Order: sequence, then C-alpha cells, then structure tokens
Amino acid sequence: MKTKFFLFSAIAVIMVSCFGGPAANVDGVEPIEGFKNYKDACSAARFDVAHRFLAQMEEDVFNASKVAEAEEYIFRQELTYLVSMGDEQSINRIIFLFKQNDIDKSKLVEYCDDAIDLAISMGNDLMVDRLVIAYPDKDFTRTICDNIAAYYANNQVKFRDFLLQNLSSANVRSLAVTYCTENNDKDLFSKMMAVAPNMSTDEAALKLWAKFDYAGFEKQITTIIGDAAKQLPTMPATGMIKSDHYGELDGKYQEYIDGVKKYNNVVINVISILVEVGKRDVAASMVNKVKPNLNCANLGDWCTVVEKSTNSSVYNAFQVTADNTEDIKTAKQLLL
Repeated sequence: MKTKFFLFSAIAVIMVSCFGGPAANVDGVEPIEGFKNYKDACSAARFDVAHRFLAQMEEDVFNASKVAEAEEYIFRQELTYLVSMGDEQSINRIIFLFKQNDIDKSKLVEYCDDAIDLAISMGNDLMVDRLVIAYPDKDFTRTICDNIAAYYANNQVKFRDFLLQNLSSANVRSLAVTYCTENNDKDLFSKMMAVAPNMSTDEAALKLWAKFDYAGFEKQITTIIGDAAKQLPTMPATGMIKSDHYGELDGKYQEYIDGVKKYNNVVINVISILVEVGKRDVAASMVNKVKPNLNCANLGDWCTVVEKSTNSSVYNAFQVTADNTEDIKTAKQLLL
C-alpha cells in the first residue's frame, strides 16, 4: 500500500513539473496588478507593468525566444502612445526611449521614421522638429526626407533650415541639391557649400556650383581634387605578393583600389562638368590628374609559382601592377 502511495505521489510531482502547475499563465509569467501579460498592460498604457512582465520572461529560459518580440511590441506600443499624446512631456519621454534602449541602429531608424510619420499625420510641428533633432546619427532615409519635404511644402523657411542643419546625411544633400536645381536657389546653395564643403565631391552639387558660379568653381578645382587626394590611403607594395593564409591579399589592397576609384571619379566628374560648360582646354589639363590603380592577378599556389616546387600550400601568389587604362580612357573619351 505504501509503495502504491509513493508511486502516485511521484507521478503527481512529475506532472506538476511538466505542466507548470495551476498558477502559470500562457506566457509563462505570473499576473501583475490584474494584467495577464505584457499586451494586456500595453492596452491600458501601463508600460511600467509591461516591462515587469518582460523582466519575468527574461528570467524564464522557456521564454527566451519570445523576449525580442515582446521588447519590440512594448517599444512600438509606447512610442505610438507617446506620439499620440503629443505634449512636451511625451516628446521628452520619446527622446529618452531612443537613448535608453540598446536597439540596433537600423531598427531604431525604422522606429524614428514611424514616429515622424505619425507626428506628421497629426500635424504636430513640435514633435516633428524634436524627432528630427534626435534622429539616429542624422542618417535620414530617403523616404522620411521626402515625407518631411512634403510636410514643410508650405513653410519654406523651416524646410530650408532642415536642409542646412542636416547636410551630413547623403539623402538630405541629394534632396537639397534637387531643391536648389528646381528652384534656381543660388542663395541656399551658397550657404550649403559653406556649411558642408564635403559636398564638393558630389557630382550633382559640382554641376550646380558650375552653373551658379563658374568663376568660383574654377578657382576651387585644384582644391576639390587635392582634398579628394588627401583621402587616399597609402599605396601598398606592387610586384609578386604573397597572400595571407586564407589565400587572399591583405585588405589594404582592396582599400587602396576603392580609394583610387573614388578619387578618380571626382576628377572625371570635374572633367565632365568642364566639358559641359564649354571649357575643354581646362578639362584637358585635368586628365593627368587621374591616378593609376592596382591590378591584382592571382597566379596560383605560392609554392608552385614562386618556389617552383611540387609542394602545395595555403598561400597564393599575386602579381600586383599599377594599371590605369580604364579610368584614363574614360577621362579622354569625355573630350571627344
């Protein structure tokens, strides 16, 4: 009899362990202040409670896979709620959320875009302005740039300020050049060049500069090309080069190739613009500014190619030579 009772008790303990007991809810967390789970809490705007549910889930190994989903849900719900409130306190809370949370940048940009779009739909100027200021790394997406441009369509002063204050963003620079071109806005373009001189490496910006102020553009050609040259990495060794143990060339070779390509593109853009405005003589003098790049040919196993042995190795032999045929050809074709 005692043996039967012992077996029954053991089975009961195992069943409770396996099925979680009567108090556990479907999310594997205990109710908090009358709420069943984090979604329940978010529906009531009790985000403090939602985060307490999240803390419970983080402690439960069986909920590990659900934590990221819960974090995103809570963040989006709180962000939407705060934007809908729209007051100064809510704006400050949004800025705090962006700074406080350890969120992947691409995801943070997505959240910020959503918040700006919602603020735009509500016509909340203050919210839009503050979110623009807090935008992650000022790396605005093209979509949000277009949405902001449409929002400020009837307020050119504010739109121009947005452009001037965010020229570190490639998408904002592109939008600004397009705006200046379409509106023949020489004044704004002049201010842009003063605020962001790095725009001189942008082909569209250079064309606009030559159109608005050719004399100033021509005076700065040497500086433009010189500044681009300063960004070039040091040229690595040429000749027969031994690879790393993965059979690849050191990364500095590709870095140099990419750098020269970027520099040559600046020179070629300048030549193209000079030809476009009828200054072929000046353009011809720029062709010799094109720099040689590297050609890296993989000749095969180092032991076979260089040591002339029958052994094999993990190393490859690369013949690295200076070669600039392609870019020079492109530059010269512009003069035809």
